[in-house]
Amino acid sequence: MKNIYTIALASLLMVATGCGSHKGSSSLGSGKRVSTTASSPRVKSGDSQSASSATSMSAAKEAERAAKAEAEKAKKAAKDAEAKAAKEAEKAAKKAQKDAEHAAAKAKAEAEKRAKDLEKESIVVKEEKVTVVEKGGSYEDNSRYHIIIGSFKVLDNARQLCQEAMRNNFLPSIMENEDGLYRVSVYSSSVEKTVRNKVAEIRQKYPEYVGTWLLIEKK
Repeated sequence: MKNIYTIALASLLMVATGCGSHKGSSSLGSGKRVSTTASSPRVKSGDSQSASSATSMSAAKEAERAAKAEAEKAKKAAKDAEAKAAKEAEKAAKKAQKDAEHAAAKAKAEAEKRAKDLEKESIVVKEEKVTVVEKGGSYEDNSRYHIIIGSFKVLDNARQLCQEAMRNNFLPSIMENEDGLYRVSVYSSSVEKTVRNKVAEIRQKYPEYVGTWLLIEKK
């Protein structure tokens, strides 16, 4: 009887509190209430770690692809720069070779022109018997070959030319030939070749003495 009374009391309490009308609940004979409402699924900790690991791997692969792309880009840029530098170097080398060839051709042409000019300016040679009137420092007693820079009928004019020659560091002498002409000599030697070379040197260095010639003294 006590049990029946207890169950009846519990039923009355449930009705009074409205529990019996809740959806998803049912009353059992034992007085226990079982919930029939669906519960939300719970995410297991293992599944969360797997998702995080997958995300990290995806980011790493993306970074690797980006790094590889940058490396390929840098490699291509380096190759292009190397090719450009090689092309510019080849161009510069060709220009230098062309300039050198041009300079060599120009130098050759100038040398040939100078040689022709020297041929045109061939040294005049005269053989005379002369007497020394005024001996300068360049005169040698045993010399036969004399470089003449001027000739005058008047001795004072010859002396004036000697003064001018001394300003050019020459040590001139004055010689008179059989016709009474005064020859101004600026160099004497017993070796003909030496005198001829000296004539060419004087002509080149002193344009005012372009008419310089060689006198061979008769003995």
